[in-house]
Amino acid sequence: MLVRIHPLISTIVGERALRPISVISIVSGIGTVLSPALFKAPLVLSLLSPRLPFLVLAAGGTNPFVFVTLIGIRLSITDWHWFDLGRRRGRQLAMKSRISRKILMWNPRAQKVGVIALLAIRPISRHLLLSGMVGIKLRTVAFIDIVSTVVFLVAIIMTVKGLR
Repeated sequence: MLVRIHPLISTIVGERALRPISVISIVSGIGTVLSPALFKAPLVLSLLSPRLPFLVLAAGGTNPFVFVTLIGIRLSITDWHWFDLGRRRGRQLAMKSRISRKILMWNPRAQKVGVIALLAIRPISRHLLLSGMVGIKLRTVAFIDIVSTVVFLVAIIMTVKGLR
């Protein structure tokens, strides 16, 4: 039975890395559907569905330390699973993405540098998948993931505070 889980992946639901990713995707969808009802509780809304408009809304009325800690954990909760999926099945999944196919044509060192740059800009699912696929060390990915997520969230807070 094939189910579309993510734009990069159509695979068997039994894949162990996809279970938590699927659960978080369902929670995010529920949060998006409930967004009109949760508008008065922006932090809860952002924890359920961390979309940029909800993050901006939550950043304005939440303690910055609490915001970065809770939302950072929420944004990073499935990162290991994407990295693991890239390690184990990355090459076969990479063929579904144009940018991944282009990166795979580079030499191995350039692949790692390119993927590290992508991770530093934004550690999203496809960048984490690529990092596992090209063989970047877990601790390097974890460090870049944490730092770039914190920088992203601090930038949101600073933008919101600057707009006031």
